Amino acid sequence: MNDRASDDELDALRRRVEALERALRRKSRQIAMLLDRMPAERYPDARRILEGRPLEARLARQPGDWEESTELVPADVEEVLTDLWAATRRDDGEGGA
Repeated sequence: MNDRASDDELDALRRRVEALERALRRKSRQIAMLLDRMPAERYPDARRILEGRPLEARLARQPGDWEESTELVPADVEEVLTDLWAATRRDDGEGGA
């Protein structure tokens, strides 16, 4: 009787390990697919998400996002100032001030 219970428990554990391995392979494929489609400059964001950390505030005017124009829009000024202030107030020591 005891051997039968042990065999049943062992079989249940094997099934659970197999299910976990399948889930791990599926998640690994999903992460690889995301990284293949994601621009390299966003990799730090992906890493923070996978580590369970919050995303950093992204500056509204990253060099790659610049649009040349001679027109100044007040909303742009407010957004840029807000982002600059946020960048100097980072708690993780990466920002200025």
